[in-house]
Amino acid sequence: PVCFAALPDHAMSSADSLSLCPTYAPALGFGGAMIALVMACVGSAYGTGKAAMGISTIGVEQPDIVMKNIIPVVMAGVLGIYGLIIAVIISNQIVGVVGNAARRNP
Repeated sequence: PVCFAALPDHAMSSADSLSLCPTYAPALGFGGAMIALVMACVGSAYGTGKAAMGISTIGVEQPDIVMKNIIPVVMAGVLGIYGLIIAVIISNQIVGVVGNAARRNP
């Protein structure tokens, strides 16, 4: 069964959508948010490392253009922030199930 708890309220009643959700659905949702955050941060760290290696290499050969090459480091750092934003969006959409009622995260 698939969990339809993230659909708009007019699509299904909450009782119908909760009956389709397994009990472990919130754990999978938070796991997805965690994977989004971890992968974005790993990619950001990798990109920062590669950009720093490029800056170091160009700094030896042409030290006058080092400041122009700082942009890839900043862009790699922004990738981690995007991952954080996606993780927050995912975690805000998760609905917990207590008994027969849905409970939103505080």
